[in-house]
Amino acid sequence: RLGQGQVFYEGEDVAAPGYDRGRLRREIGIVFQQPDSQIIEDVVGADVAFGPTAAGLSASVTRERVEESLDTLGLPYPDYRLRYIHALSGGQRRRVAIAGVLAMHTPVLVLDEPMAGIDPRGRKELLELLNKLQRDRELTLIVCSASLTDASLLCDRFIVLDRGTVVMDGPVREVLREADRLAELDITLPEPVVGAREMQKLFPDFPTDVLTEDELESELLERLGTA
Repeated sequence: RLGQGQVFYEGEDVAAPGYDRGRLRREIGIVFQQPDSQIIEDVVGADVAFGPTAAGLSASVTRERVEESLDTLGLPYPDYRLRYIHALSGGQRRRVAIAGVLAMHTPVLVLDEPMAGIDPRGRKELLELLNKLQRDRELTLIVCSASLTDASLLCDRFIVLDRGTVVMDGPVREVLREADRLAELDITLPEPVVGAREMQKLFPDFPTDVLTEDELESELLERLGTA
């Protein structure tokens, strides 16, 4: 139930009378910020199987989806299907939560702060897995995050909110070109963008739409004439 504003899905107002809201449940999967708020079973395989089973899928199809989802998330089915949730690390529990949503085969995946509480190695691995999912499954990925660093490596479009109002909306690089505006909004900038802003003290035309340290280095070398 919306308190204010509107939500459209594929051009249709989801609050309109007669709208099939069951479609949203069938087509949009959501992964909460805290995986423990989403995991309801004690064993990995049973938790990932919960959604497909509740949807009425056969045991054989459910097993296939559980195996596929766990393998995709780097949790090999033979090794993890009988593992107890409490014995997993925070990063592994987050992968189980994502696997449970993937098993539903929704075309849209919403992730709330997907990197929260994950160590640097786990963060890198999860970023790679999510990027692979986008490529392989052609998923629409919506990332809700206060970290532009993570979002810039997963998304091709930014929508920036300030007190519930959209203040910036556009392709990632286009939004990053407005680094000063982002800083005014107290948004923590990605490290490459922070470096680019420092470079502007020496090179006023230095671009801030850099996504990685390699891009930052390349831009600097070009201006130093050593590329």
